[in-house]
Amino acid sequence: MYKKLVILTIICVIMTRLVVVRCVESDVDSVKYLDYIEEKVIYLTFDDGPSPNTNKILNILKEEDVKATFFVIGNQVDIYKDTVKKLEEAGMCILPHTNTHNYRKIYKTSKDYFEDLNICREKIKNVTLKDPVNFVRFPGGVNNELLNNDVLSEIREKFLDDKCYFIEWNVYGLDAEINPKDSNTIYRATINQLCNMPKAIVLLHDGYGNVNTANCVRDIIVQAKNFGYKFKTLEEITEKDFDYFVKKNVINKRG
Repeated sequence: MYKKLVILTIICVIMTRLVVVRCVESDVDSVKYLDYIEEKVIYLTFDDGPSPNTNKILNILKEEDVKATFFVIGNQVDIYKDTVKKLEEAGMCILPHTNTHNYRKIYKTSKDYFEDLNICREKIKNVTLKDPVNFVRFPGGVNNELLNNDVLSEIREKFLDDKCYFIEWNVYGLDAEINPKDSNTIYRATINQLCNMPKAIVLLHDGYGNVNTANCVRDIIVQAKNFGYKFKTLEEITEKDFDYFVKKNVINKRG
């Protein structure tokens, strides 16, 4: 009986060491753990660009050899076509975030939404010379107060018919909030949520007001690498990851 208990104890210790690894960031919650068997994947996404901050972020991504996804505003694409070309040349994923980002206009009816969205898609295509993949992100997310359930249901039905999917997030850096908005807060918010998550779609922003995001992107990337994450764009999403995010209510969120 004693031998059996010893053997069982040894097995438990070995399995524990294989399954978990402690978060190494001293500034985050040290009692959280990462799943060590599951491949850890991070999808960095940036909304509301392009802008001058997009170029800063792109340079960091290239230096860190990391790819990310950019949900762009069509009206901004008109102004920063060269930046969109640079994103394309660097292998980033470029997806539509609507043309105007005007909540009251785009969420009035499903027809208004799709008219605005399709203009954005065409602007992306005119610069990249290819159709963006069938992922979009709603300005403000699914739960914004101006997107009512009837309009959302009509949009959702159309998306399903066209095999198109709307992407939410399960990690948010708080960089679109009025307060707090400093770089350290953005970094800590992102890393604290990321610390024990096996697969993450991270929401950050690269619009005009997001200088602090650009200032902490490198630190976020470095810490995510320390946690053992593999970086991918949404163009590279696997069927397994796609199913994971559907089950977690991150892709095609049910409200």
